[in-house]
Amino acid sequence: MHGAIESQSYMKEVNKEMQRRVLEIKKVLNPIYFNLLLNKLAAALPINFLLNVYKIKKTVSVESSQ
Repeated sequence: MHGAIESQSYMKEVNKEMQRRVLEIKKVLNPIYFNLLLNKLAAALPINFLLNVYKIKKTVSVESSQ
């Protein structure tokens, strides 16, 4: 359970940083281009994530997957 608590705080920090950066990008981009960028990211992230997961050679434990 200790690992799950640590990962939650880690994910909160990642989320906070991503929100900060996305807001900065949103300020400088035209809304049409910003939406296009988000759509491209939403399409690319799951594919890249899965490709990286498949590259892992050793077994992933429950704690690691969180």
